[in-house]
Amino acid sequence: MNRRPLTTCTPRTPLLFRCLWTARKSAGYFLCLAFLLPLKGWALERVRLAYPARSLSALHLQVAQERGLYRKNGLEVEAIQMRPTITVAALISGEVHYLSSVGSAIRSAAQGAPIKVVSVSLTAPFFSLVVRSRYQGIQGLRGREIGLTGNPGGTNDQVLRLVLRQSGLNPQRDVQLFYVGDAPVLYSAFRGGRFDAIFISLPFPVIAEQEGFRILANTADAIRLPFIGLAVTSERLRSSRDQIKKMIRVDVEARRLIRRDKEATVEIMMRWLGLERRVALRSYDLVLPAISQEAMIDREGIRRILELEAERGEAMKITDPDQITDGEIVEEVRRELPAGPE
Repeated sequence: MNRRPLTTCTPRTPLLFRCLWTARKSAGYFLCLAFLLPLKGWALERVRLAYPARSLSALHLQVAQERGLYRKNGLEVEAIQMRPTITVAALISGEVHYLSSVGSAIRSAAQGAPIKVVSVSLTAPFFSLVVRSRYQGIQGLRGREIGLTGNPGGTNDQVLRLVLRQSGLNPQRDVQLFYVGDAPVLYSAFRGGRFDAIFISLPFPVIAEQEGFRILANTADAIRLPFIGLAVTSERLRSSRDQIKKMIRVDVEARRLIRRDKEATVEIMMRWLGLERRVALRSYDLVLPAISQEAMIDREGIRRILELEAERGEAMKITDPDQITDGEIVEEVRRELPAGPE
């Protein structure tokens, strides 16, 4: 009597096993396995990342997605746009695993939230102080109205106050600040004659410049204050250390690509944000100084945020940057990654 072997391969056998069966005695076994496993998504870790806005502050995240850097490192990342005011709650509840708005993370951690900043990607916000053409310097804004997005105490509010102080103006006494909704709404109001100046994120300063307005200050050049990076819960830091290292590694690789390949980056900016080429080119030049090409924490910048919170009278349980950051994990990534270009 003929017996069927214990292991057979028929047309109804799943593709993966038919491939492995056919190639089981050759190098093709390994080629097949390497090809099909990523195709099935078996080896990918699924994570959710919250980011504050579809803007140039998330450019490195988009570059990482489009260039396949997450998948190359065994990750399947779902990037979710979420207002900074709710990202911390989402992180602590486990709805998201990482958040990129480190300014919010720092302020919440200082008030006792179980959050750690593990990496800083952008060392300054992408805001510019835009004025009508008759103003030649920031001192000329004394007694004038300045519009900005966000809320009192937010990152953009803090940075504008720093810019004004550096130019000798007292933001509480010398100017009037008005908080408007989103950047398009603010720019539309400015265009229509409202406000003497606005503090607004890219690419709107470039659009304004090309329409005859003037950029008086670009924060990427003038301010060092952590803006975007990666923050996680203390629990995740204990349980998913290897995954966090992968996320930091991808982050660094994406930022190095941005700095190394201007043309490809500009193409992504045009396609993803719908920018005209000349706007994308000028915006690229303005954001570049704030894009770090290394894995870093920026403790001094974090200390500055904590000092600003204290100046505002916020009650803080933690004032030491080392207690709300994890410097060891970023140092491990620095040792494992090749040095960035000069």
